[in-house]
Amino acid sequence: PHFKSIKKGKTSVLDNTAVLSLSKDQSSIVTLKEYLYSEDARTETEALTLLGRIGKVAEDEKMRKEVVNISLDKALISKAATTTKIASILKKFKQEDFDDASKEKIHQMIKEKKPHFRKFLMLAGFLEMSEELEALRTVYKKGSPEKQSLNLARVRAGNTERLESLMKNIPKVPINDDFIYDIAPLLIYVRQKESIDYIMDIILKGRMCAPADAESTGSIECGYRLMEMIAPVIKDFPFQYDETTGEIISDDYKQTLEDVKEWIEVNKEKYKLITNTY
Repeated sequence: PHFKSIKKGKTSVLDNTAVLSLSKDQSSIVTLKEYLYSEDARTETEALTLLGRIGKVAEDEKMRKEVVNISLDKALISKAATTTKIASILKKFKQEDFDDASKEKIHQMIKEKKPHFRKFLMLAGFLEMSEELEALRTVYKKGSPEKQSLNLARVRAGNTERLESLMKNIPKVPINDDFIYDIAPLLIYVRQKESIDYIMDIILKGRMCAPADAESTGSIECGYRLMEMIAPVIKDFPFQYDETTGEIISDDYKQTLEDVKEWIEVNKEKYKLITNTY
């Protein structure tokens, strides 16, 4: 019934309980696989979304790996809009959900320069596919977007030379809204102590930015947005993070920022990073 409604153009959303229930049933993957290759665009999109949701909550490791592989099989033959959606879905999985077969498919996406292959370069970095990434060193033009993605991926995969180069250039970038929205996410992505330390220093210095709400005037501390960014990537970070809203769960955000600063002061030398998430 769900897919019949979708095909008719009606809005039909399966709640989390239904998705959790589907994640316990292997046959749901078989069914979705058929819908994934439907000629109806709405059906195809919904099958893809649902597949990602099921994979994310599935307790069975084998099922999660299967979802990743099915998604990549689809990406290899898809146009740009579908490929970018698949890349976004795959970012929600953990390193251990990718097996050798799925890594080979990511490598193929990059080699064949499929639509949005830069997103797959970044996935290869997250999966620490150093050998494949280092082999691409001389392939892209200096200064090109592909080269930039490759270098970030190499940093994520542990290339210390690229990390040094990145950290030498970052201080040249002014700390403002553009930094928060464009540069800080990349520093989080590369997931190295040096890059996270740099963000922590900005939080501690109380640098000012424009408020996230476009309606508001004046300026607020950049630390509000930055503490939300570091929360999901630090082990035992003492402030709960809401994945849905992307915010820290707090009744008093001003006080929470002060508490975060205090925590950084005490733990800056000894905190550990979560590296198995994108």
